[in-house]
Amino acid sequence: MIDEQQRQVIVDTLERTRWNRTVAARELGLTYRQLRYRLKKLGID
Repeated sequence: MIDEQQRQVIVDTLERTRWNRTVAARELGLTYRQLRYRLKKLGID
C-alpha cells in the first residue's frame, strides 16, 4: 500500500518533469541516487 502511494507520487513527478530524474529527485527531496534506488525497487523504468 505504501509502495503503491510512493510509486504514484514518483511517477506523477517524473511525468511533470518530462522524466528528468535530476529535477524530479530535487522536487521529491531526494538525491539522484536515492531516486534511482526507489525506481529500481518499485520496478519503474
